[in-house]
Amino acid sequence: MVLTSCEVVLVNRNVKDSFRVGKDGCTNDASVCTSSATCQSDGSCLCSGSKPNFSNPNIIVGGGRLEYGDSYGCVSSEYLRFGVGSLNHCVFAPFQLIPPSHQDPATKFSDIDNPRALFRNCSLKKALAKFLSNTTETKLQWLNNSYVDLTVFNATLEFKWKRSVPSLRGTIITLHLVCDLRPSNIFVPKCLRAKVLGTWQADAVSVPTSPTVLTSSQPKSSQITTKATSSVTVTTAESSMFYK
Repeated sequence: MVLTSCEVVLVNRNVKDSFRVGKDGCTNDASVCTSSATCQSDGSCLCSGSKPNFSNPNIIVGGGRLEYGDSYGCVSSEYLRFGVGSLNHCVFAPFQLIPPSHQDPATKFSDIDNPRALFRNCSLKKALAKFLSNTTETKLQWLNNSYVDLTVFNATLEFKWKRSVPSLRGTIITLHLVCDLRPSNIFVPKCLRAKVLGTWQADAVSVPTSPTVLTSSQPKSSQITTKATSSVTVTTAESSMFYK
C-alpha cells in the first residue's frame, strides 16, 4: 500500500482522538489538522473537546440532516451515535470510549429514546467495525455473544468484554442487539455504538481471519496503549436538532 502525504495513516482513540496525516504529519503544514483539531509537537492532530472523535469521512449537517463530507475531520459524540441515515441511529447513549480488554470494568449505556424501558435481557445479533483503511463498516463474522457481556437493568445496559479484542483497538464498533422488553416479552432491535481505546494504523490488516485473545497472564500495560481519564461529554447544542 502506497500512502500519499494527504492520507490519514494513524488514529489514536482516546477521550479526545488524535490522528496523523502522511509521513510528516502537521509538522510542515498545520492545515492538515482541519478546523476542529490542533497540531501537536509530535506532528499529530488532536481533536477538540466539543468534537472529540475522528471520522473519515467527516459527518456534517446538510439539508437539515446528517451526511458524509468530502474529507476527514473531528465530530461530536452525538453525531457519531446518531449516524448517517435512518438505519444507523443508535439509541444506547452516550457514544463513548470502551476498553479492548476483558479485565476492565463494565461501561454503562442508557436507552435515550425510551428512558423508562424495562429490559429483561439483550443479546448480540450483528457486530460491525469501522477500520481506518475502509470507508465503510465491516461485518465482524467472528464477534458473537461469546465475546460480549450484556447486563441490563431497566433502561440501562452495562457492556463488558468476556474476551479481549486487541484487533479492534482504534476502531469504532456498532453492535446491533435484540432486547426482550418487559412485561410484554416483545423483542425489539436496539443499537450501541462506541469507540475502542487504542491505536489503529493504515498499514495494519483491517479484517483479521481470527482475533488474538489476550489472557490474564499478559501484563495489563500491553493490552491497552493509552489510558482514558474521563468520560466523553455530549454537546447538547448539536443533539437538540434530532429530538424536536
